[in-house]
Amino acid sequence: MNKRTLGYLLTIASTVLCGLPGLGIFCLGTLGALGVILDTETSSGDAAYAVGGAVFLLCVAVFLMLIPAAAGWWTYKASASGSTVAVSLDIGTLPDDF
Repeated sequence: MNKRTLGYLLTIASTVLCGLPGLGIFCLGTLGALGVILDTETSSGDAAYAVGGAVFLLCVAVFLMLIPAAAGWWTYKASASGSTVAVSLDIGTLPDDF
């Protein structure tokens, strides 16, 4: 398995295992930060702690979504450096009077 195939597999795996959960956590963190899913009347805690937790979830989600982006960038760089065309400089032997 060459580096290019491994890079594609890592990008797909990191998208499924990190990117999609990160997107879900980001949605939940956004709803929590906006106060949509907070119920401060029935909970015993302060609303500031809940919003702080939601902001923490947003930070974790952004980190999780950066992992597939980094894997994709690594794959792009690996495939771009491997696809260069080598130029042949074999011109043969030089003449004696050169």
